[in-house]
Amino acid sequence: MKKVTEQDFRKEEFIGKDPEDYEFRPDGAIVRKDRWEKGVKSVAYILGFNMRDGFEIDDVIAEVELVKGLPHISDIPVEAISNASKVLVTIRPQDIMAIEAFLKRLAR
Repeated sequence: MKKVTEQDFRKEEFIGKDPEDYEFRPDGAIVRKDRWEKGVKSVAYILGFNMRDGFEIDDVIAEVELVKGLPHISDIPVEAISNASKVLVTIRPQDIMAIEAFLKRLAR
């Protein structure tokens, strides 16, 4: 029969991992040191940035600010959605610019 070792008591998510890749958060949780980098890469991917070409963090932040300024579909009145001309009348010029910039980014 196998003897119980300290390794048997460790959390499964950390078994075989390098402790140098982890740190303690202020609340005491053990987290990956590169979690912020992975998070920014995930957001960049969702926004349509090409990972192979690389990107600048400032560009990702600018894109998030553009998307943040767009109205959510649930905020647009049903009547406006059913009538395209009403949608065009209710969209502000800065909204159109934000939408155009977002679509250009997706087209890359």
